Amino acid sequence: GIAEATAKATAGDSVYVPAGTYRLWHKAVPVLPLKTGVSLGGDGPQSVLWNPRSELVLHYQSALTGVIVHDLTLDNVVVWLRAATPGDIRSLAFSAVTFLDGRTAAEGDSTAQVLLIRTADVAFSECLFAREVVGRGLQIYASDATTVTDCVLTGTFKTAANVQGSTDTALERNTILRAAGEYAEDHGIYASESDGVTVVDCTIDGWSPTPSGGSVKASREIHGRDHGAHAQRRR
Repeated sequence: GIAEATAKATAGDSVYVPAGTYRLWHKAVPVLPLKTGVSLGGDGPQSVLWNPRSELVLHYQSALTGVIVHDLTLDNVVVWLRAATPGDIRSLAFSAVTFLDGRTAAEGDSTAQVLLIRTADVAFSECLFAREVVGRGLQIYASDATTVTDCVLTGTFKTAANVQGSTDTALERNTILRAAGEYAEDHGIYASESDGVTVVDCTIDGWSPTPSGGSVKASREIHGRDHGAHAQRRR
């Protein structure tokens, strides 16, 4: 299985997930193990890691560096990268990964499909974040140098991307679309208490033009960088 192949892999190896649907269950240890220096990839949308239970969270806290995850679909699987010490989890790349659903708003506020805490140099490129249950996409807390480029976030998002207490966060060329409907909303991108946030060439649509909504909100000592950054709101 995937866990066994990863356990045998050493830095520089790649673990391949063939096309198919793989059923994951919650256990005391991650069922989708990530390992320092080892890449994990598949055949794109055809390689599906599926969780039939809403509570499955892949929770990483120990040191993790130099990992590439690519061309996989995580269906109802939540990824939490919570470094015990700032920078213990660093230099990770998610490329062409599809994140589907995850925890619902009824399960509390920690509903992000991906949660980063005290990480460094984590990159998302050409990823799809899609929800049919209400919740969040990315939550970036106390992290450094996170980049989100050429991604699509679409569906029933309360907030698509939260940035809090972080430095040098770049969101570029992303399409962020909130599905129509009567459900809780916050903002497309919500940044607070952060330094060096850039939002460049993003299309954001679906949030109401009200104090409780809005495409982009920055609050509490937010500092952006002047690189011609702008957010484009499409009505």
